[in-house]
Amino acid sequence: MRKYVSVSLLFSVVFMGIFCGKQEAPITETPKTKIRIGYPTMGALINGQIGCILTKTNILERNNLEAEVSGFLYGQGLRDALVTNNLDVILTSEANFVTLLGGKTPFPCRVVATLGSAGRIGIMVKPDAVYESISDMRGKVILTPFGTSAHYPAVKWAIDAGLTPGKDIEIRNSQAAEARQALLRGDVDGISLWDPYIAQMLEEKQARLLVSKTDFWTTTVVAEEFYNKNHDALINLLVALKESLFYLANHQEQANQWLSETMKVDAKLIHEGSKHNTNYNTKEIKDVSVAPVEDLIKILEAIAEFNLSSRLVKTKAAIRTNVNMELYKKAEDKFGAQGKYDPSAIKVK
Repeated sequence: MRKYVSVSLLFSVVFMGIFCGKQEAPITETPKTKIRIGYPTMGALINGQIGCILTKTNILERNNLEAEVSGFLYGQGLRDALVTNNLDVILTSEANFVTLLGGKTPFPCRVVATLGSAGRIGIMVKPDAVYESISDMRGKVILTPFGTSAHYPAVKWAIDAGLTPGKDIEIRNSQAAEARQALLRGDVDGISLWDPYIAQMLEEKQARLLVSKTDFWTTTVVAEEFYNKNHDALINLLVALKESLFYLANHQEQANQWLSETMKVDAKLIHEGSKHNTNYNTKEIKDVSVAPVEDLIKILEAIAEFNLSSRLVKTKAAIRTNVNMELYKKAEDKFGAQGKYDPSAIKVK
């Protein structure tokens, strides 16, 4: 009997020790990584839409990121903030990344993702202009913001049409808003810009498109210092971007209205420009891709060559070695390992 009681007491002590100790131990979570993200409020559409979604939903928190998300008017502000260590990541254009790598003072950074197309880039002329193609614009003037994603295509379209810039056709530097006003006044013959300017001017019958393309690539750019120290956080960020793109596809009206409030452009024009992004209308999250694919790398290399030959920079940007595909693959693996995705877990703050 004593032996039985002793064994029972011993078992009770051990049992209580284990479970009482477990209850008393504090519940710990993996600390969230701090990250500072910038996006354009007046630039590439998809970057602005995703920036708004990251700001207004719990997607970043869900992916273990303690984020400060900030809007900047244009690419120059984003570049400056990244270079001065006021941002870790920027959602920006293809041209901005090339400028960072090959500018007067090359800044070490990496592309880890793309959100896809930001809409159209094109050359617009007055509705009643006699030109039917770029080759008809010999001796004419086109305005475009130099160093942006609209600059290189304008020059390439002219060359492809058999016109030598600076000799047969003038392509001059101008801010986007000023270029638009110059065309409306009739001060220039054409302008090379992007959506939503294109959508707005076509909607208001202020211009017509002479030539355009829809592969206006975006880049997710990370400062190298942050990149070297935070691979796990960047994998989480890529998962967050994937979730954000799927949220956009399923909440187009809401997200476009958010961006409309900062861009001061009608939401329907944002919608019109966004149709050219394949992620915009995805039905299943497995079809959403943020992979920095070969087509993106080729256009980045072409812009780098153009910037050097045009003497916009002194150093040709080393593109391929600064585009990382491995983080995207790891993010896809992590997302797949999480099981069935529940979109209802995304909440507006």
